[in-house]
Amino acid sequence: MKARFSVLTVLVLAASCLLAGETKTYHETSTPRTLSGWKDSKDGKVSVCFAVDKTTFSTKETITVRCAVGNLSDKPLTILRPFGDRFYAHSSGFAILGPDGAIPYRGPMKEYVLGTSSFLELPAHTVVDETVELPMDVFPGLGKAGLYTIGYQFMSGGYPKDPPANFWGGQIKATSLTILVK
Repeated sequence: MKARFSVLTVLVLAASCLLAGETKTYHETSTPRTLSGWKDSKDGKVSVCFAVDKTTFSTKETITVRCAVGNLSDKPLTILRPFGDRFYAHSSGFAILGPDGAIPYRGPMKEYVLGTSSFLELPAHTVVDETVELPMDVFPGLGKAGLYTIGYQFMSGGYPKDPPANFWGGQIKATSLTILVK
C-alpha cells in the first residue's frame, strides 16, 4: 500500500512539473516579439494574442500554436490559463479552414469539471504564454498540403467552485493565423 502511494505521489509530482514547465509568465516589457497581434476584451481588463512560431510546416509535422493572455488592469486577475482546458480548446475554441474547407473537431467528447490547476492568478501588467499541438487524429485533414486559416477564441469560465473575487470571466476572439503546409 505504501509503495503504491509513493508511486502515485511521484507521478502526480512529475505531471505537475511538466504542466508548470509549459506555462511561461512574462512582465509586459519582456513579452516575445512573436506575440504582436493583441485583441482586448470588451471591458479592457484582458488582452489575447494567438500566434505561431513559424508559418510553414511539412505534411508530417504537428502544428503547434501559442496563446498569450495579458492582464491590462492594475490588479491581479484569476483567469483560465491559455489552453488550460485542452479538450474545450480543441473541441470549441479552434476554427480551422483548410484547402478543402472547414476541418471539424473529431476527437472524444468528455464530461468533467476543471480543477483549480487550470486557472492562475495573473499579476497586474503581466502576460502568460502557453503552446498547444493540433493533433491530426482529432482534426482529420489537417496534415494535407495547402493553405490553412486557424482561428481561436479564448474563453475564461467554469471555475470549479466559488470563483475568487478577482476572477475574470469572458471570451475574446483572437486574430486568425494563416499557415502553409507543404
